[in-house]
Amino acid sequence: MKKLGCTISEENAELFSKMFGSLNAAGSYIMAAWLPLMHRTLHDLKGVFTADELMLMIDRHNGVMLSPDYAGQSLALGVRDSIELDRTDQKWNVNKDEFIAKIESLPVFTRACLEVWAVAYWEDGSTAAEDYIRWLAAAGME
Repeated sequence: MKKLGCTISEENAELFSKMFGSLNAAGSYIMAAWLPLMHRTLHDLKGVFTADELMLMIDRHNGVMLSPDYAGQSLALGVRDSIELDRTDQKWNVNKDEFIAKIESLPVFTRACLEVWAVAYWEDGSTAAEDYIRWLAAAGME
């Protein structure tokens, strides 16, 4: 087991302590649950996005730092800016209106998972982008 040091607001610490019995129990549960929840959420998205749409998401998240305060809120805005400012819709042959509508129709937790997924590609850096997106892309990439 690894120990983790992190900070949390007093208000959230109190809420988590009430919900889980203690702050340590809350932290342990949340850390253990996050990856399976994220994996299941992404699994449920299999085939929703084309390979090019996923590549645009990854491209847009190069150098992006995640912010817990904006989790799930920055994906659509970032993609929209990327398309408007850098024309990534043309680079990746994506219908911008359909793509943004798909993202905006997703629940906030799902969007947060996609943000983490896209940033994780750049953090890891050991997998080719085509291989990274293959399992999540629409049929035809298998």
